[in-house]
Amino acid sequence: MLRIPISVVIFRTIPEALFLILSIYLLFGINIKENKKKILVSTIILGFSIYIIRLLPIHFGVHTILFTSVYIVLIATINKIEINRAIISCVFIIILSFLLEYINVYILSFFFKDSIVSMRILKDKLLISILCYPSLIIFFITMVFISKINRKKDILKIFSDK
Repeated sequence: MLRIPISVVIFRTIPEALFLILSIYLLFGINIKENKKKILVSTIILGFSIYIIRLLPIHFGVHTILFTSVYIVLIATINKIEINRAIISCVFIIILSFLLEYINVYILSFFFKDSIVSMRILKDKLLISILCYPSLIIFFITMVFISKINRKKDILKIFSDK
């Protein structure tokens, strides 16, 4: 069970859910302005789902599988993406997100080598959430970059309507 305070839900989980939903729109070149309501509903449901899944008394890693399933279902139902494309794109986005999160943690470990500082940071859930913002920002910039390249070159054929 991974208990998270409401401050972490507001400052980390909801922004992360928003970026995950927006990433789908960027990959498929779907107009974000025309779909604000779908994006808002999907973000709230995904953020709430992440919170509930983390409260479940399950082994570490199982929550990732459950979260991925909820993410795929949301993308396929609310956002009307074909299920096969939803599965591939969601898995791609989650892998990219994990990779960038790992890089962020690796870089932060150089800045906080002192064990006393590290232990204080690990106890402060809100501070951990804020320290994860660089990976979220880099993730979103990467998704915008991939989206622009894909629109010009159509490299990732699974994400195009052609």
